Amino acid sequence: MMSNTDRKEQYKCGDHSVQSVRQKIKDTLDESRKESRQALVTSKRFRVSTLPGDVTDLSLVQVRQTASDLKKKSGTNRLSLLKQLTAAFTLHVDNLTEFLGVDGALRSLVSIFTGIDTELQTEAALCLTNLAAGRYSVLCIIRE
Repeated sequence: MMSNTDRKEQYKCGDHSVQSVRQKIKDTLDESRKESRQALVTSKRFRVSTLPGDVTDLSLVQVRQTASDLKKKSGTNRLSLLKQLTAAFTLHVDNLTEFLGVDGALRSLVSIFTGIDTELQTEAALCLTNLAAGRYSVLCIIRE
C-alpha cells in the first residue's frame, strides 16, 4: 500500500521548487519593468517626425564630424548641426556614445545651452534631453 507522501510525490506537477517559481516570477516582473521603462523613455524622446525634412540619418563617422564642427565657435551653421545631432540621438543610441567620444563636445553643447542665442539654446536643450534619455552607461559618462 502507498503512503500519503508517496502519493503526493507521484502527482506533483514537475520538480518546481518554491524558490525556482519565485525566481521565475521575479525575472518576469523585472523584464516587464524594463520594457515599460524603455517604452516610457522612448515616448518622451523628441520625435524625428517633427524635424525639418532636410535632416537625415547620420552615420557614426558623420556624428563624430558634426560634434567636431560644433566645437568650432565660428560659423553660422551651428543651428543645423544641432538639429542633425538631435535627430541622430533620437534614431540610434550608439550615436550618443560616439558624440561623447569627441573631446570637448559635451562641454561645447553645454556652453551653447548657456549662451545668449535662444534658438540655439532650444536646440541644445533638445540634444541634452536626448542624451539624457539614452542608456545608463551614457548617463554615467555624462556624470563623470
